[in-house]
Amino acid sequence: MAKTVQQLTKAINAKLQLLKLTQDQTTSAIEKKNITSVERLRNTLKKVEEVHDFKTTIQEMMSEAGNKEEEILEWSANIEEGVGEFEKTIDYLSAAIKEFQSSETQATKKEECAAQLGEKKYEEEMRFEKAK
Repeated sequence: MAKTVQQLTKAINAKLQLLKLTQDQTTSAIEKKNITSVERLRNTLKKVEEVHDFKTTIQEMMSEAGNKEEEILEWSANIEEGVGEFEKTIDYLSAAIKEFQSSETQATKKEECAAQLGEKKYEEEMRFEKAK
């Protein structure tokens, strides 16, 4: 069954509200440096694509109903303004994830280097003990 403009608008508003709630959780997740949580939030925010799909459908319906292009563009601009903020947050979360992963890689490399240094010291001590 085809949805009406009113139903699709209601769906857009519900999605935007969910996205806003999700966006509000991002600061805490980033401060905790919880990669899993940040990835989950980013994936939820990617549902912004659903808003875009609803918007496109409404634009078609408005056009078919004889609405003026100016009216359609004005309505669309209001939706895009909200969508743009979520897209910025998605980009920010993606950058944070890369940074966290890079930090983890560096920490792992430091641990490996420390382990190798420990092994070398041990080997040198063993050689020194044998030489006595």
